[in-house]
Amino acid sequence: MAFDLKDYVTVPERVAEFYRQHPDGRIVSEAPKVIDLGSQTFIAVTTSVYRSPEDDLPCVASAWEPFPGKTQFTKESEMMNAETSAIGRALAAAGILASRSLASANEVAARQPDSKPRSAGQAPKSLPKDLAPEKVVSDLVARLGALRDDIRKQAKQAFVEALGPPSELQQNQIVEALDLVAEWEMA
Repeated sequence: MAFDLKDYVTVPERVAEFYRQHPDGRIVSEAPKVIDLGSQTFIAVTTSVYRSPEDDLPCVASAWEPFPGKTQFTKESEMMNAETSAIGRALAAAGILASRSLASANEVAARQPDSKPRSAGQAPKSLPKDLAPEKVVSDLVARLGALRDDIRKQAKQAFVEALGPPSELQQNQIVEALDLVAEWEMA
């Protein structure tokens, strides 16, 4: 029996809503750790969500992903799945789109043997109205500009190569753009 993913939000949706509510916020993941527990190995990631630069009590969540992955969607991407899950759970702990489920659509779909999870670059079925490209561009540009000096130029170049200039961002590229910037913020 396949799960109906309509009751779950994706991690990119939570990230977009977080930055809409907290434009000065930060999402920070620790380096992954390999954990051996009995005969099982896990990749563990812990993420902290800071709602502002002054936030001294961030929301923190961890996720462990079995290694090797047990489905076609988790095998060979265990670290990325663990980090995505940790980010989604930390955002849910911060109250971001947590009214329906703590688990994200990404987590639920990755556990289904016959279901394909929505990729980060694939837009959700419906975006919040305030995520129209003209309203997102200034946030994306500000977030790119706020990156560490040593990666800012590289991140901007990667953005333009993947999606074109931010000013030309299309509606169907919003989730991918948000995900791409979030990845650089975690670098």
